[in-house]
Amino acid sequence: MEDSLEAVVGAYGVVALLIGVVFARHLVACLHECSPTVWTVKPWELWLLSCPVIGVLWTLVVLPRLFQTLELEYRNRGLRGPDPSLRRYGGTFAVTQVLSAIPCVAIVSGPFALLNFIWYVQGIAQVTRTLRAAPLEQSPSTIPDGEYALADLLEDTPATDAPLAASSREDLRRAAKSVGLAMTVTAVTCIAVNVILVVGYAVVNRPAPPTEEERREGTSDRDPTLGPVCCLVWVASLVYVPVFRSGLKLWHGRNSESAPLAAMLTLLPASPGVVIGIPVGIWAIIVLHRDGMGEVLRTSVYRPRKS
Repeated sequence: MEDSLEAVVGAYGVVALLIGVVFARHLVACLHECSPTVWTVKPWELWLLSCPVIGVLWTLVVLPRLFQTLELEYRNRGLRGPDPSLRRYGGTFAVTQVLSAIPCVAIVSGPFALLNFIWYVQGIAQVTRTLRAAPLEQSPSTIPDGEYALADLLEDTPATDAPLAASSREDLRRAAKSVGLAMTVTAVTCIAVNVILVVGYAVVNRPAPPTEEERREGTSDRDPTLGPVCCLVWVASLVYVPVFRSGLKLWHGRNSESAPLAAMLTLLPASPGVVIGIPVGIWAIIVLHRDGMGEVLRTSVYRPRKS
């Protein structure tokens, strides 16, 4: 038993180290898209995030400084941004990751840490693509010494977002329909698994016919946990009702602003089918948070026309 526990802990440590290395490399690649004159964090400081123990606390220090660097670089290139939600996702991820180190709190903070980690990585990837595509408006040598004040960064007049091109809108629609189909199938699968689980549990724990002595004494060998367990599983299955409804709307081309929230619900361990729900939920969250997807989900034009 102890050997198995050590093996599980060792495997978890290796996986955490690999994820940390990939995460740090992701951030370093984004940092190298910025001019060194605006760096408020060094690459080696980002690589420290790959340490399984030190990196947990180090995120509280490094991620805000990285966002400050991105603000300065966007200012230098005359761009609007970065999205303020990136700061929020990074801060929430850092805090919930620290709380996840506490065993009694990890069951609540763990899912939030995972969600904010996904959103933050997606946001950093979008920033990296934006910086690669946007040219510098002035050479690094002409950048004034010192850091820009945050008040100066907020003085820029926000530009209006350009409307989505028809091809981009169609791509987002197809992606949303694929997500809707996956969410619908996941919800049906998880509910079906719960039904099979309840029926199987009831059959296995079915009481034997009472004997004459049990009838006289009014006793029974019925399992007292049968009712509470069945009720708990049925209540847990209600989690997948909004997942099914939102997925069905997306699949049939109807607008659904609650789809991102429904995608988060697939990550909850409300069924053994969560082994399917976790990858589907992560994929759905990434797709539904793509640029322009919010506009597609809100507009009534998203409903397909019948020929």
